[in-house]
Amino acid sequence: DRGASIGGGLEKLFRERGAPKYAVKDSETTSSMYGRFRRIQQGDQIINFEKHFTLAIGSRENCVQIYFHLDEVRRKVVIGYCGPHLPHADANT
Repeated sequence: DRGASIGGGLEKLFRERGAPKYAVKDSETTSSMYGRFRRIQQGDQIINFEKHFTLAIGSRENCVQIYFHLDEVRRKVVIGYCGPHLPHADANT
């Protein structure tokens, strides 16, 4: 994780700066059940977006998630999804 080179990882960095809930990746169960919602094709490359923020105010309907990928080659942050909380394995739906 490139974040390790900037002071111990992105999670620590975001926590120290008061960022919203951050996760490096989803659970294996969520990834296998709902991975298609976190994947895009860019040219001939498939990108799995795992790192994400969840800005929550109670229920899933009142949450916003931002999934992103650190493109090391281009030195860019690629946003793969920004919107309502994506489906996940622990959801009661």
